[in-house]
Amino acid sequence: MSSAIALKFRSVRFLNILIDQPDISDNAWMYVSEEKYIMTRIQEPKRLSPFSAPEGKTSVMLEIPCNENDETRNCPKESLSKRCLADLKELGIDIQDKAIDYFTTSAIRVYPVYSLDYKMHRQKLFDFLDCYENLITCGRQGPFRYVFMDTDMENGTAAAQDIISDNLPKKGDVHLMHPERKLLEVASVTA
Repeated sequence: MSSAIALKFRSVRFLNILIDQPDISDNAWMYVSEEKYIMTRIQEPKRLSPFSAPEGKTSVMLEIPCNENDETRNCPKESLSKRCLADLKELGIDIQDKAIDYFTTSAIRVYPVYSLDYKMHRQKLFDFLDCYENLITCGRQGPFRYVFMDTDMENGTAAAQDIISDNLPKKGDVHLMHPERKLLEVASVTA
């Protein structure tokens, strides 16, 4: 089996709901870990920027993991909205009568799915790509790492700086930027 095929990703579908009330919580993000709920993260964008919703209103963005062409990915938006509103109500966020509008978007190959042999397959791909001096892989997909968005942006900036300065790309530096073993979340769990 090819290493490129062996590395798998989860996709994501987003449901964005405009709500006719000032807010739903004091949190920018809330994580949902129970499998019975379709969403894994609830975000209220207005908590990050007041310009994300009209005055006196808010919005919520639900992150719904899926696979390409599975039932969730292909679910009609009306059915998805109904299911999500019911899940939110059960979670104590009853916005069914306050929802003004909604829309869905999706992204494929967003989250790496780690298998026991993923590091071997990832290294085989790195070794293959090393022959291309002017290529640096970034983000989650390039180095096949779950990293936060700020690390993604730092990866891209470091790669761009190497390219602009006519240095040979420091691929290893970009791939290993903020290694997982140094993340605060990992340290706090393993300590």
